[in-house]
Amino acid sequence: MKQVIRKLAETPERLQYQTLRNAKRGSYDTWLLQQEHAQKMREELEALDGEDHMSEGYFGEQPIRAIQIYFLRHEETRILYGDEDVLTEKGPSSPWFRPDWSPELLESCFYLGSVIAVHKELLAEVIPDWMEKMGDFVYYPEDDEETLNPEFWEKRKKKAKAVIFLNEKPSEEYRKLIFLLCEKAGGWNRGCKAIAHLPGILHHCEKEEHLLAFSSPDWGYHRQREIAGEAPLLSVIIPSKDNPELLEHCIASLREAAKGAWEGGANLPLEVIVVDNGSSEEHRRSIAEIPGIQYFWEPMPFHFSKMCNLGAAKAKGKLLLFLNDDVELLSESRLGELARLAGRQGVGSVGIKLYYPNGKKIQHAGITNLPMGPVHKLQFLEDTEVYYFGMNRGKRNVLAVTAACVMLEAEKFREAGGFDETLQVAFNDVALGFRLWQLGLRNVCDCDAFAYHHESLTRGSDEGELQLERLGAERERLREMFPDLERKDPYYSVYLGRQGLDTRVRPAYETAKNGCQNASLRKTEDLEAFREDPCLLMRVEDIYGGELFGYAVVLGDDNACYQFRLILESEAGERYDTTLYPQYRPDLEENMPDQRHVALCGFWVNLAKGSLAPGKYRLGCLADRKIGNQKLLSWSNRSLWVK
Repeated sequence: MKQVIRKLAETPERLQYQTLRNAKRGSYDTWLLQQEHAQKMREELEALDGEDHMSEGYFGEQPIRAIQIYFLRHEETRILYGDEDVLTEKGPSSPWFRPDWSPELLESCFYLGSVIAVHKELLAEVIPDWMEKMGDFVYYPEDDEETLNPEFWEKRKKKAKAVIFLNEKPSEEYRKLIFLLCEKAGGWNRGCKAIAHLPGILHHCEKEEHLLAFSSPDWGYHRQREIAGEAPLLSVIIPSKDNPELLEHCIASLREAAKGAWEGGANLPLEVIVVDNGSSEEHRRSIAEIPGIQYFWEPMPFHFSKMCNLGAAKAKGKLLLFLNDDVELLSESRLGELARLAGRQGVGSVGIKLYYPNGKKIQHAGITNLPMGPVHKLQFLEDTEVYYFGMNRGKRNVLAVTAACVMLEAEKFREAGGFDETLQVAFNDVALGFRLWQLGLRNVCDCDAFAYHHESLTRGSDEGELQLERLGAERERLREMFPDLERKDPYYSVYLGRQGLDTRVRPAYETAKNGCQNASLRKTEDLEAFREDPCLLMRVEDIYGGELFGYAVVLGDDNACYQFRLILESEAGERYDTTLYPQYRPDLEENMPDQRHVALCGFWVNLAKGSLAPGKYRLGCLADRKIGNQKLLSWSNRSLWVK
């Protein structure tokens, strides 16, 4: 009887919402089968038109076939690895979609995994007796009839370009040999293309602990440290204005962090350069009294790129460290290790993990380039647990690191052209990282090192309308500068979540059923019935072309009972709206545990070209409660410019 009453108590809207919610959740099994089907289609297309469709990724039951094709078509490849998951009684689960070749990551863990293919020429050159040393291997897939014939295998061995090794629990000796092969293939050289990543599940691990072990630092094989020699001079450039106490604390923490940071307990020599864009006379005198600094005062609007370039032009050190005056360094910041990394021939810029003050909440652990632009993955998450196969641990190769604390060789900084001065405030660090990557250099975030960042105390918030407009303009400038990197990040798989501001790293299949809604705009009815209320939280997270991403949540109420609409208001007061179709947002469910039914409160809307007259439009949301007739209105702080 209780079950019958409970069922009758369910409103039609709630039942509809639950059905929709279940429909929106992506299934890994279903998604994987779709990818396997897509692979068969690609192979059929390849047979028809002779074109290479492998760039779209490989999922399927014949990984060895994919490896063969890759080596045949990429003559420069000497070592190849792929992605893995775990095959359980309930089906595959826990996929690890790995980054492209990441040598510093390999020093932190043996992330190459269970299946590694090595070119025969490299094997013969580096490890002539590899058959005795390397363990299980295959040349080609087995054939039930022909494999009984020894002559068959001899023919295959002669034709095969590579040998494929399979080890779910590789020994230390095996890992050491693979590491040696990676070194001899030029893996740590500038612009290495000899080691490649084939996107797709190449292997199903037998147990989850086998897969997790590859991300453990205990499974890494650490490369012999280069001979460091004499400690290099580190020129530290600190832009600052009207923050003498904060600046003094920053410099004091810097000097403490440099003590004993080099080999044998030697101090790291420092040259501290402060670039001031117009402190008051009182603050100027206070800063000038800080001992042991070079102080340059030049009144101008805040221009981070220009201030950093001015400081770098005056620097004499082999290494440059750009440091915000609101960063507090520690002995755990490992300045000596950063200096050794930055001095490598193939490394561009080096950064560290940054925490918000008074805790271990992550502010920065490397910059990831998504379709919506560069973001800080793992931001706001507590660093008390390990995320997605150790992405907040060890040394990680990334496309860029934040300029709040970034070190690189002065020569490489000049080669990259310094900070681009067309980017006044934002994305200048991203542009520097992108440029270094284009030059064949790797950027590194050392997540075993950390500092505290009292973010934006100097500059202020970026949430005002003018700041958001400036941010949008600078992001567009970044896209114009690096069209080849738009929507691309070699260190972040295309099979990981890439939409919205979800800072967690999660497989894309979880939101695979989300789809862009083609909006049909209509003139908005009279809004007198709608009450403007802050309990309706509406955030536009990104505007890209005609696409809008974000979410709308009614705080303190059941969101399953509301119908949401996007509203646009022109400067002339004309209003248009469109119904929002729910998008699954697991991050809202996780970040708002006290709110009801927020998992489907995301939106992803495409406004067709020509649907709006040119001009500026304010963006907001209407929430219409189907039970109780409550009508709410909220305006975001974002605007849409229609050209």
